[in-house]
Amino acid sequence: MTFNSFCRLCATFCNEVDLVDIFGNKNDLESKIELCFRLKIENDNYLPKQACIVCSSKVHSYYDFFLQVQKAQLVFKSNEEVPVGLVDAKIEADDEEEIDEKFDVSFDKFSDGDENDSGGGTDDDFDEEISDIKSESKHTVLRSRKPIIKTEDDNDDEDNEIINQEETVSDIEETKEAFYKKLGEMSVKSNGHLISDEAYQRFIREVEEAETKTTPKSAMDYRRLKRFEILLTDDNVKKLIARRKKPSESVKYFVPKSEMFELIREGHIKCNHGGRCRTDSILKMKYKNLSREIIMVYLSLCKVCKKRKKSLRERIKLKEKQNQEKAVSKPPPPALKCHECSEMHHTANDLREHFETVHQKPVEFICLECSKLFNNYITFRNHLWSHKNEFRFRCEQCDKFFSSNRKLQEHQQRHLKVRKKYFCSVCGKGFLNEKYLTIHGQRTHSKQANETTEKEEVVKNHECDECHKMFASISSLNNHKKVHTGIREHTCEHCGKSFIYKKYLDDHITSHSDERPFKCEMCPASFKAKMYLRRHVFLHTGVKPYQCHVCGKKFPRKPALIEHSITHTDLYPFKCEICDKGFRSKKNVVWHQRLHTGEKPYSCEACNRHFTCSSNYDKHMKRHHGVVKVKKEVPIITNNT
Repeated sequence: MTFNSFCRLCATFCNEVDLVDIFGNKNDLESKIELCFRLKIENDNYLPKQACIVCSSKVHSYYDFFLQVQKAQLVFKSNEEVPVGLVDAKIEADDEEEIDEKFDVSFDKFSDGDENDSGGGTDDDFDEEISDIKSESKHTVLRSRKPIIKTEDDNDDEDNEIINQEETVSDIEETKEAFYKKLGEMSVKSNGHLISDEAYQRFIREVEEAETKTTPKSAMDYRRLKRFEILLTDDNVKKLIARRKKPSESVKYFVPKSEMFELIREGHIKCNHGGRCRTDSILKMKYKNLSREIIMVYLSLCKVCKKRKKSLRERIKLKEKQNQEKAVSKPPPPALKCHECSEMHHTANDLREHFETVHQKPVEFICLECSKLFNNYITFRNHLWSHKNEFRFRCEQCDKFFSSNRKLQEHQQRHLKVRKKYFCSVCGKGFLNEKYLTIHGQRTHSKQANETTEKEEVVKNHECDECHKMFASISSLNNHKKVHTGIREHTCEHCGKSFIYKKYLDDHITSHSDERPFKCEMCPASFKAKMYLRRHVFLHTGVKPYQCHVCGKKFPRKPALIEHSITHTDLYPFKCEICDKGFRSKKNVVWHQRLHTGEKPYSCEACNRHFTCSSNYDKHMKRHHGVVKVKKEVPIITNNT
């Protein structure tokens, strides 16, 4: 069982776009989860390695709150009026008692849950981690008491830590006052993104009244319902969110003006005081009316960002340092594989040079997902992107997913009732348009259906190790090898029958229903599965591509030719289970075994006689009752070119 689409923290099923990887997260989500919840997530088991956006935001909020409490205590500690002579004597003892008491209270709530601990760690290991955190906090307190001296060798992380400690409560209040002052100036200009608290509650009432109104709705009601929707939180608080077309879409909240400062500041701190784009990308995923203009108002007032600004000379030195680190850094992990010798390479040029020197042939790029081969790197790269967008476009009629809108539109043509059919003159296979018919002729048959443009036979240089059958591509070979492995991954939930391919299971499930939704457009016949309809439509073409090399008789399907070919041999492959008598066809065995069982399913209602097979029944009806069985005539259609 796999949990690739489940959240590790809340165990709910989520879409792929709503999941965040815990390992390798740029916001250090793994260590925050381990510190806050004592949950050690391992990378070598089958459990989920992702968290949903809601849970990850809660983890970051809890961790930020934890750090905020720490910093607040440090601020109060640093502002205490202590006599100068007693500072050196009391600093070590006071700091130690304060930090021990703070961490004992913070982690006391986790001591009761040792039996349900899923992190895999011991109490001794956790005590060691707490002692390490305490020692780091002691150094932080001591460093906050000392004057800050910046040197050129200090790295960016230390600078950011010092700058964050310098942001006091008074600075935050001053920034908040200036922020709302500028928002007041913006509201005079009728900015549509600013919603006052009174307007926020009024919108909630208007939306509720519009949803429950039984009388004809006004234009204002439709306008409110088109834009807003009410969401009831776990705390029974009504929130105003953007109207969603589907319940599966992500929630985006409308924020009143009084809450904008805290939300923007929280998102700005999450991205480590990043710029406009980074802060906007974090906030726009959850909030609807936090525009970039409002975000820029806060960024222009952030004192931490103002202190972070470097001179031109410092920025040049930093750029040179980053270039040097990038030059000596390790190359990226190899992601291109040679399908001939399974050797991995870093870049497309390395793989191209490898093919020319070792294999002495043009380069071929193989997709590690579906084993398709490509001669052009740009085509190969676009194909890899299609796997990332595999579930982006969905067909509303059959819930199938596609990687591009073009493929979705081509698929939706299959749901149309009136379709123009093109049939192959060799095998009779039908297609939606002439382009697919041309491609089929080039890939499957030695010559194209159009005699004016002849193509050489398709090169099949991939051989199966079991049956030595040749295939034109590795993907076709891997698809064929499933037959030899005997693994049947797709099982019917009604009867337990297993199948190798999912399309065979889909066709089989229809046999458990009495509905016949697939109807022929040329005759009244209807079928349970689309496969049977396709086989029936082929009869209307009148094409019989399979011919017996002994008597020259033609057949529309290959199984009929195989069954007929046995008549020209001395083989009797079908044996009776009771008397071991041999027969050339399976239906003759069924008729013969009815002689042993006494079963006679065909009955004459006129004279009450019974027969074991349909041929004897037809002969009886013709001789004694004059009823002749009329063979159905199938109308023949031609291609509309």
